[in-house]
Amino acid sequence: MVEPAGDAHQPRRHRRRPPGSSVSGDERLQDVAAQLQHASQLDARRSARELARLERGSIGLADRFAGNGGTQVRLTLITGGVLRGTVAEVGADWVTISDGDAATLVRMDAVQIATGLSQRSRGADGFDRRSLRSVLSDWEESRRAVVVAAGVQTLRGRIAAVWADHLDLRGDQRGADLLAIPFSAIATVASVSR
Repeated sequence: MVEPAGDAHQPRRHRRRPPGSSVSGDERLQDVAAQLQHASQLDARRSARELARLERGSIGLADRFAGNGGTQVRLTLITGGVLRGTVAEVGADWVTISDGDAATLVRMDAVQIATGLSQRSRGADGFDRRSLRSVLSDWEESRRAVVVAAGVQTLRGRIAAVWADHLDLRGDQRGADLLAIPFSAIATVASVSR
């Protein structure tokens, strides 16, 4: 029988690690696996952030109003006026803000700043399908008294007719002129009680 070289009663020595290395091969593999998993999670978070950013890029102000029905808002308008109230109805290019019994139809292009909107949104399915012209025609039919903010002017009267791109407003005074006001000049149309 051949005896092993050296003393058989001495403990076995562990393999030496390469100089400068303090981890085993298994530990290195585990570390690489953890790094890959972490990188994958970072990629997933980056992808989710990128997807959210791209989605936000397709959401307009009307979508935000539609997702905030019943919310109290404060609107600063291009006329310099400020309107406070509750989001009542939303169309593709208009929003109605109510304050008690009064309602104000606001052209979306007339909003400079909207305060109070959450980040909720709804797509076109959340919109009233009526056009601005259609809503104004309904107001004409109801014969309600209105105040029209057009540029720096505030005009009181009743909507006498609604055309393709403008409305006729009959002033309050007897014999008042009929005013033709292009939709593009209108910031708001507010219903008023008499």
